Amino acid sequence: MRIALAGLVATAAVAWPAGLLAEDGAVPPAERILVRPVMDVPLRDPSVCRGPDGAYYLTGTTPKERKDGTLDWHNGTAIRLWTSKDLATWREVGVVWDLAKVGWAGRWATGPRALAGVPDSPRHYLAVTSPEIHYLRDTFQIPYSVNGQGTGLLRSKTGEARGPYEDWGKGSGGLTYITADGADPSMFQDDDGSVYWLWSPAWIAKMTDDLRGLALLTCQPRQERGSDMLVGERGPFLFKADGKYHLTAAAMMRRIGIHTHDTLVATASKLHGPYPKREMMIPHGGPTTVFRNAEGG
Repeated sequence: MRIALAGLVATAAVAWPAGLLAEDGAVPPAERILVRPVMDVPLRDPSVCRGPDGAYYLTGTTPKERKDGTLDWHNGTAIRLWTSKDLATWREVGVVWDLAKVGWAGRWATGPRALAGVPDSPRHYLAVTSPEIHYLRDTFQIPYSVNGQGTGLLRSKTGEARGPYEDWGKGSGGLTYITADGADPSMFQDDDGSVYWLWSPAWIAKMTDDLRGLALLTCQPRQERGSDMLVGERGPFLFKADGKYHLTAAAMMRRIGIHTHDTLVATASKLHGPYPKREMMIPHGGPTTVFRNAEGG
């Protein structure tokens, strides 16, 4: 499987088998793989999916460029898209949606919000964060977050990755969000066609059949390691392989003498768990998405 790693520059790599990792999560020198940037673009939380046309599509959190040329990661409102046929050469499709242009009315309860976790923030922030791209129900879907304080869903009107997209959620009071809080949304479609919404820290809920909201009470998968702990802190992503459900999430770990932002994975026989044991998936990987290539690998 191909894995997109979070970072300032999007990259692609193959995950190391858990057996190759030392107890502290370090990879033995003989087994280390050089990870090269696939494009020189400021991008965090990259997400990749393969479309019905056989092409790959990439999106993620992009910053707003200030007048002095520096990058403002707290006010980037645009969702940009790239495409590739071989995972090596990427072409920009362009901006497929911009929160600043569509406006707040009818979408969220308030206008630009204070930065999460910063009491009495001196100014407000308006940003789209952690968008992912998925192809399901015969069209492209883009779950996204706004400043980590709510999640929404965009749906392509044409079935094409370039859109145009429309807000597809249906929150309370006519607002078009999926959840009124939380961040890092993701989607998963099970073998029976049911679609699930995931968001940080690691919540999972079945969606309504029209994908406009949540149908069931949420479940928070946990794993046990001495105490009740989450699989990870942010960026949950779920995929199925070999008949098992694999839940990935990012967490800050204290290892190799420093704090590291690693990708962890836990496996369960049922979608809602339990996920009894988490393992290192990608050292320093952060939030991660998994997708199949043309050969099904």
